[in-house]
Amino acid sequence: MIMHKIPDPARSARRDWRLIALVVAGVVVLLLVCGLTIGPRLLSMCYFALGSRERLLGQNAAAMSDLSAAIALDPSNAAAYSQRGLLYLNVSEPDKSIADFSRAIELDPLNGSNYILRGFQYKKLNKLDQAISDFQMAIQLNPSDARGYYNRGEAYSLQGKLELALVDFNKAIELDPSGDSGGMYGDRASVYARLGNLNAAIDDANVALQKGLVNPNIYYERALYYRDLGKLEESNADLTVVIGMDPTFAIAYYERAVNLDKLGKPESALNDFKSFLAIYQTDDDFRQYALDRVNREGQ
Repeated sequence: MIMHKIPDPARSARRDWRLIALVVAGVVVLLLVCGLTIGPRLLSMCYFALGSRERLLGQNAAAMSDLSAAIALDPSNAAAYSQRGLLYLNVSEPDKSIADFSRAIELDPLNGSNYILRGFQYKKLNKLDQAISDFQMAIQLNPSDARGYYNRGEAYSLQGKLELALVDFNKAIELDPSGDSGGMYGDRASVYARLGNLNAAIDDANVALQKGLVNPNIYYERALYYRDLGKLEESNADLTVVIGMDPTFAIAYYERAVNLDKLGKPESALNDFKSFLAIYQTDDDFRQYALDRVNREGQ
């Protein structure tokens, strides 16, 4: 299943951190103006606010320094551990990320977001049972948070438990009809396709596009759904969009070439196979088929 660009689960939490950072910064400024002393805990929150803002701006080194300072000043600052865990997640340090999320959970065990974030990191590491356990805890703590269901659905899908994945995607979309700007619909479409319900998959892909999920992957997947239904013209229309969006999307040339051969357009197919070979250097069955097709034409 192609993973669509969707909720990194932290994304919907960013609004919360941004608001917290603004509030804390405002309080600190007010205290300074009033000439009041800032103790370690409040100073920790100040560093937390700065670090959170820097992380959102992509200033990773500064964010790491300020969030670590926040933790040193107040080791009970669960939010600072959570933010630093996100930073470690973003810079691909999974062990440190999990350690920080785990500490945040110890300090604030009723905050479901930290379970989602740790589960997301477990999912990235393909530790799916641990991920599902965390998502289940998040759902138990906050049954109205679509992120828990969505992420558990992804984990079930990766395990091949498609019916369970579908139930979770349905619940996530029920709770968040926007599908977090379409991505949930794109992933549910993939599950429908794997279950053999191609028309439902196409319907969800259409909704994903309407909701704003405009990227090559969703057009490519819909092209495959159309192809499997024998709708080759519709498939090629989508593949052409894919290539227009990303001219290096090699497999789109291959799939369009195969369709063109079936549609009785061998010259156009040959051009696409050549474009595919110019980009795709992996020595596998796809490349071998394209080479054989091009060489056969040259004989």
